[in-house]
Amino acid sequence: MEQKKFFYHGKSINGYRFTIAGLFYSNINYPEDLSLGISLCSLSDNFVKKIGRDRSLGRAMSSSSKGRIINSLYSPDSFSLFMTGKGGFSENWFINNELPPFLYFCEELENLSSAELKTYFNL
Repeated sequence: MEQKKFFYHGKSINGYRFTIAGLFYSNINYPEDLSLGISLCSLSDNFVKKIGRDRSLGRAMSSSSKGRIINSLYSPDSFSLFMTGKGGFSENWFINNELPPFLYFCEELENLSSAELKTYFNL
């Protein structure tokens, strides 16, 4: 099964830097089509992109729910990334491994505070 990895580095509305790792699975029959992991820096940390990529990717690949969210076509309670509706992308954009909707979604996370990011990603 082929995986595609995307990363996004951003900043919350209260100044905390974060990195999102997105793992896209090319096999539509795989139960987890998309896994996102987050790494969140404190204000006193030096933001290092490599460390953020390593931590967020580790969380995206983990079986733990800490710092990770999953989107699956087969789970009714999964978050609905494909419902963003921006740019007229298809409902199954994550299966097609389209980067722009991933970026749109991550840009929306910059409108959240660090506390909201922690809640959203179960940190």
